[in-house]
Amino acid sequence: MKAKQRETQTIRHLRESEIIERSLVDEALRESERRFRDIVLSMPGWVWELDANGVYTYCSDRVEQILGYTADEIIGKPFTWLVQPDEVQKVNKLLKYVFDKKLPLGELEVWHLRRDGQAVCLLFNGVPVLDDADHLQGYRGVAKDITEKKQSEREKERLIEELEKALSRIKTLRGLIPICASCKKIRDDQGYWNKLEAYIESHSEAEFSHGICPECLKKLYPNIKKQRKVPVPTPAKKIHKSCVS
Repeated sequence: MKAKQRETQTIRHLRESEIIERSLVDEALRESERRFRDIVLSMPGWVWELDANGVYTYCSDRVEQILGYTADEIIGKPFTWLVQPDEVQKVNKLLKYVFDKKLPLGELEVWHLRRDGQAVCLLFNGVPVLDDADHLQGYRGVAKDITEKKQSEREKERLIEELEKALSRIKTLRGLIPICASCKKIRDDQGYWNKLEAYIESHSEAEFSHGICPECLKKLYPNIKKQRKVPVPTPAKKIHKSCVS
């Protein structure tokens, strides 16, 4: 009888231990889920998962702030569903290579279209999900909106291009210029002597307008007298009657 009671007590203790252990496991699982949810909500991007066919199986709620679509609207759609049409073929080719090789998905920039039609650039980072037999189950990772960064880079590239065009239009004279001490002609790289004006105009943006300085005017036209200024007569002073004798 006592042996049976001891057996019953042992079974009861084992069941209580199992219940306590299961409770602890469940609590740890709930804590892990809460931690994961808090991390997902605090991230600037949105968390996603794809199956082996490249179809979304999970999206965090943050996706609605970025693309304007809810997570439920995106789940079940292929990765390229919102990709800009001119990039779909390139992205499909890249994904096929990555999936076939089971490679990490790192720093992938893809332009998407929001619900309102606005273009946004997303940066994807993800890792492959494999089963125990090393078979690909899909991918999971994070996507971050980098539109402002890409627009800043485009603006910088545009300014650099404009600056390069402006610099290419600017011609400057550098180095030693061989010039005749008498007639002032300049010898070019081909050995020809050019007029000073012609050489400078071909090597810079300067243009000439011709005139004659006073020294050359005297030398070339000695008979032309310099026009004298005609003095302006001053009005006569009035004479006071007291000064008249």
